[in-house]
Amino acid sequence: MSHFGANRLAPVALTVLVAFSAVLFSGCTSTTAADPAPLAGSTAGASAASTAVPTAASPAQPVATPSVAPGRSKPVPAPSGGSILQKVPAVSPGPVTKVELNKTAALPDKVSITVSKAEALETKATTPGEIAGPAVAMFVSIRNGSLKSISVDSAIVTLSNASGVLGQPTTSDPYLPFSGELAPGASTQGVYVFLIPTNARTGLSLSVEYAAGQASAQFVGSVS
Repeated sequence: MSHFGANRLAPVALTVLVAFSAVLFSGCTSTTAADPAPLAGSTAGASAASTAVPTAASPAQPVATPSVAPGRSKPVPAPSGGSILQKVPAVSPGPVTKVELNKTAALPDKVSITVSKAEALETKATTPGEIAGPAVAMFVSIRNGSLKSISVDSAIVTLSNASGVLGQPTTSDPYLPFSGELAPGASTQGVYVFLIPTNARTGLSLSVEYAAGQASAQFVGSVS
């Protein structure tokens, strides 16, 4: 190659080298320019994190401590409710005043009892539990001659025949039991009905106890 030809190739080679260098520089520049994008995002996130207002923590709720009841220094006995083994003292019956059926029984406590009428009748079964049949109605009067009121709510009246067999009580008419308080000097009347066969009405015994444990009256006689 002549010296002239070599001189012509030198500028061409330089031009190619410059162009290639420009391409390389351009590629590096574009790559470098694109890289900061993630950093910007990271910076923004960090900035947001640094400027976020911290959330106030809720105050701790106090925990109640269970109180312990003070121990008893002395044991307390259980309330007494009684038992089947407990013996209840029986109420002693009061004195008995025995008289004829048409007489008045004057009791020691100034209470007098009288059978004002004994009536034979036939009962009718008008309500459940009642029995129709021959019966005797005893009209009994109580007078309070004492200085204090007495209760006749718990009065007990029974009738038995000469053999000691009790007459069956019934609530058929004219049944009317004693009730309420009897003031001093006052009187009251009750009617008690008993089923008694017509052939068993001799030697009857009527017992009247106006209150539990008090004096009672016993009337003996027959009803025709």
